[in-house]
Amino acid sequence: MAMRNTTTRDESDSPSIAATSHRAYLLGEQHSVSGIQELRGMLHSEAPNVRRLAASAFGKLADLNFDKQPVVRDLVDVGCTDAHPQARQYALKALKRYVAFLEQYEARIAAVAQDHNQKDYVQKAAKALCDLIMDLRSNALLASSRRDANSSDLRRQCKTLVCSDDADAISAFANEKGITRLVHFTTTYNLISIIKLGEIMSRSALEMYKQSHPEDNLVNLVVWNDSERWDRRKDFINLSIEHINAPLFRKFSSQCRNQGGDDVSWCIIEIDTQCLRKKGVQFTMANASSSWIRQHGTASGAEGIKALYLESFSVPMSNGEVMSYSRPAKTPRSWPTSIQAEVLFPGSIDLAYVKGVIFQERDDRFASVAQYLFSEKRPKAPPLSFKVDPREFC
Repeated sequence: MAMRNTTTRDESDSPSIAATSHRAYLLGEQHSVSGIQELRGMLHSEAPNVRRLAASAFGKLADLNFDKQPVVRDLVDVGCTDAHPQARQYALKALKRYVAFLEQYEARIAAVAQDHNQKDYVQKAAKALCDLIMDLRSNALLASSRRDANSSDLRRQCKTLVCSDDADAISAFANEKGITRLVHFTTTYNLISIIKLGEIMSRSALEMYKQSHPEDNLVNLVVWNDSERWDRRKDFINLSIEHINAPLFRKFSSQCRNQGGDDVSWCIIEIDTQCLRKKGVQFTMANASSSWIRQHGTASGAEGIKALYLESFSVPMSNGEVMSYSRPAKTPRSWPTSIQAEVLFPGSIDLAYVKGVIFQERDDRFASVAQYLFSEKRPKAPPLSFKVDPREFC
């Protein structure tokens, strides 16, 4: 295999090369598109460490909005033909963030994975990248296997909501409180399924789809946030207003880790408040799995959403105790009194109502895939907001 950038000089003898290496690192940490062209030039540096750190920086910038094809081409060149094994390794690892653009380069990457003259860690990085490309293609995520968005077998709802009788009163209250979004946390595995299906589906709808489409391997990888579904409302999607139910998120993510899901990452889907207007939406004052909340603390319409903002209320527990809720003085005006208050949305939510996605980790390998696929599903829609903010998960 022909190698590029054959210089392997010791840059410790050159202060200028050390400074350039540090500059490459800083450009990755600054997380701005302003450094893209400079980093592309660094991929062609004579110094191996500069090339290595430039490749690493591109892995950190994958969720930004820029022309990724030229960058992917440069990274593939480094990953497959660079004379320095660590530069190859770092480029291949960075390419995991750009996997939606790699189908045409699969043969080159596979050749590296099969080349026994490569360092073990280079082969391992190349093989992991090939496996990811194959997984995505086999699950119909690449362009050649896009599912027809108009397929009738999903019985997708019309994008125009059927509104409740007091939808205007609900919207007026939401505007008064300054509510800007609904949120739904899920795994990034589930996010890719949501994009493929074209909608966020309720548990019952997704179970029906899985039964009728056993060949759909991607949907079969869906991770249930609440495997027991104690709220007994499988026909509804659980949403929160403004901020996720942080205690519930901590519980589910911990359970996932304890069950061997160390590689599972999480995201938050931001949803338009127009979904509050839909007929059949239910509002729960606290977690919907509570038996008292199911019987007495759930309501629809304008009165239902207003109950979420009471200054105080009490919930009898099954053990005879009473859980009291009161609104802390510093609670944002748009947040419900209880962080565990929920909006139960019946049926499915079309991608047209998705405003953005927030990732918990910058190096989430699915971030660039999700951004690319959303743009294909909604080519004429305004661009979605994609960002990384671990604070949103606290």
